[in-house]
Amino acid sequence: MFRQTLLNYVGLSLFCMSIAQGMAVANDREPVLVGMEAELDACPSLAEISSSQPVALNARPSPDSKPIIMLKPKQPVYLCDGSKPTPWVGVVVPLNDKVDCGISSAIQKPTAYQGPCKSGWIKQSEFEVIAG
Repeated sequence: MFRQTLLNYVGLSLFCMSIAQGMAVANDREPVLVGMEAELDACPSLAEISSSQPVALNARPSPDSKPIIMLKPKQPVYLCDGSKPTPWVGVVVPLNDKVDCGISSAIQKPTAYQGPCKSGWIKQSEFEVIAG
C-alpha cells in the first residue's frame, strides 16, 4: 500500500512537472497549476499578504523574475501550487471582490490556471494563511 501510494505520488509529481515545463510560454512565465489534489478545491487555502510593503507577484518562482503586478499589504491570494521544492508558492489573485476566479471547486487533474484572475508566484514568507 505504501509503495503504491509513493509510486502514485512520484508519478503525479512527474506529470505536474511535465505540464508546467510544457506550458511555459515565450514571455518567460511559468504557469501556476491548480487542482493539485482532486478531492480539494482547486486552490485550497486563502492567505493575505503579510508584508507592510507591496510584494511583487512574479512570473516565475525566482527572485530574478519579472514582476506581473504589485500586491498590497493584506491583499487576499489563493494558494494553489506548492509543487516546487523552493520557497515559492503559485497563487491566484482576485483583483476585486466581484470576480469569481473559478478555483473554489475541485478539479480532477492538475491544470495550468487560465484566468480570469491574475496568477503568479510569491515567497512563502510574504503571506499568512487565513483559511484552509
